[in-house]
Amino acid sequence: MKLYRMMSKDEWLVSQHQGKVPRCKSDERDNCIHLNKYEDIVTVTNMYFTMEEEPVVIEIDAEKYMEQIKWISPSLVKPWHQPNLNHDNIPFNIISRYCYLNFNDKSQTFEIPESFYNA
Repeated sequence: MKLYRMMSKDEWLVSQHQGKVPRCKSDERDNCIHLNKYEDIVTVTNMYFTMEEEPVVIEIDAEKYMEQIKWISPSLVKPWHQPNLNHDNIPFNIISRYCYLNFNDKSQTFEIPESFYNA
């Protein structure tokens, strides 16, 4: 199963240096790593990121971590199913690919580049 994590460009650069994607403040608060399904990338990115942050999305192969994933039901605040990974970080060896999200000046929203469309 492929799952996704969005982060700022700065967080991605730090992750590349560390060889892992550490928990963000929100993850630490909730004691899990917040992930998303492909179809929720745009919604979540537009809700939580600014153009200045230059958001990045990583795709992870979550198969070996399925027992550590708890699915949170949609709510009024987060109207999507959210997979939460009970792990300290995301190791680089499970990252399949990544891309920077495009910002559409006209609509003032982020979009997934065509090269990253779900295969």
